[in-house]
Amino acid sequence: MILFTANNTAYGIKFSHSQEGGFTTCWIFRILVDDEHDDRFIKDPLARGDALLHPKDKYSRPVGRKLTLQRALDKMNTTREVRTAAWNAVFAQCKKV
Repeated sequence: MILFTANNTAYGIKFSHSQEGGFTTCWIFRILVDDEHDDRFIKDPLARGDALLHPKDKYSRPVGRKLTLQRALDKMNTTREVRTAAWNAVFAQCKKV
């Protein structure tokens, strides 16, 4: 999971890929601290972005990441600061984006 902070809120981004099925999914979570257990975190899902590969296209993880992250951020309807922090976190974590 890729973690980042914006507007004093912690977020997480998780990608899942299936080359056989030809799809990529991006989940964006708000990370909350569990009050009963300080070392545990609760993931509150905020948005999901999906991309399905056309049968004539070639599978590409970087393209899938970009497309699904963009779609998930669009669904969140959030501030520019959060969007910028999300993209910067993904660019820093993933070598090919």
